[in-house]
Amino acid sequence: MFMWPCAPVLARFIFLQRQLFKDKNILELGAGTALPGIVAAKIGANVTLTDTHKNPDCIDLCKRNLTLNGLRFNDESENCVKVMHLTWGLFTKEVMELKPFDFIIASDCFYDINDFEDILATISFFIEKSVDRKAIFFTTYEERNADWNIQCLLKKWNLKCEYIEENEDSDSDSDKFSEETSNVSYNHSISLLKFWLQ
Repeated sequence: MFMWPCAPVLARFIFLQRQLFKDKNILELGAGTALPGIVAAKIGANVTLTDTHKNPDCIDLCKRNLTLNGLRFNDESENCVKVMHLTWGLFTKEVMELKPFDFIIASDCFYDINDFEDILATISFFIEKSVDRKAIFFTTYEERNADWNIQCLLKKWNLKCEYIEENEDSDSDSDKFSEETSNVSYNHSISLLKFWLQ
């Protein structure tokens, strides 16, 4: 399976902001290779990796990559990563029973305009379910079509969104993020976005 350039950019952000994510409950949507989720688990977060039921190979790949990185999954051990099917916009019994999350992450999920509303509905659901409705969604996004706009969908799902500037903070980790992101993104135009409930 191919790893899209957005995944290492999000993984780097998580690593450099590891104090923010450590010991938090994190849900990765559309995990694919699971790189951001694996980094989150390695820095001490409680991670749930998900991908669509339409492609079971993605879940198998998540499990394989967890094993290769020395991480346990779907057992009762401490710091075990949960791996499960979750299709955007489909709220199964298993999805409804998930614990609240502090952060939701996804890399390059906004690639097909037909999925945008299902993605935002899923994000809204998990933020609404979070403690005090304070969960944050971080995603990396590669612009493919300047005509695509999610503004009306954000309003519909009561979400706000902002770009995170790579050098927004003055600490050294953020400076490293700014200096090295272009190397990780392979000269693609990739943005980091933050979503929260209005």
